[in-house]
Amino acid sequence: MLACLTAVAAAAQPAPSPEPDIPPAQPDGLEVSADYAPASAAPSRPCELSNCGVVLSISGKQRWQIEVQMHDGSVQVFEQDSRPAFQIGDPVLVDGSAVFLWN
Repeated sequence: MLACLTAVAAAAQPAPSPEPDIPPAQPDGLEVSADYAPASAAPSRPCELSNCGVVLSISGKQRWQIEVQMHDGSVQVFEQDSRPAFQIGDPVLVDGSAVFLWN
């Protein structure tokens, strides 16, 4: 009797069908301009203030030293306790002894 039930159960299950080849979706009528760029990829406006510069180097472990080349060509060194939120080459704004990422 058990053999009959097993045979009936096996016959009741449909055979797996192979997956059809489905081509990738291609939206109709959707045209994207070649000069399209998302807002996040838009370049930021340059800082033209006298207290702006570019980060030349960052070093430290407990106390971080940031070397910034100002627009007038001078180089200033700043220290802070926390790891900077910017990288070498980033434009920054200097406010007293604090350095902020310019965006």
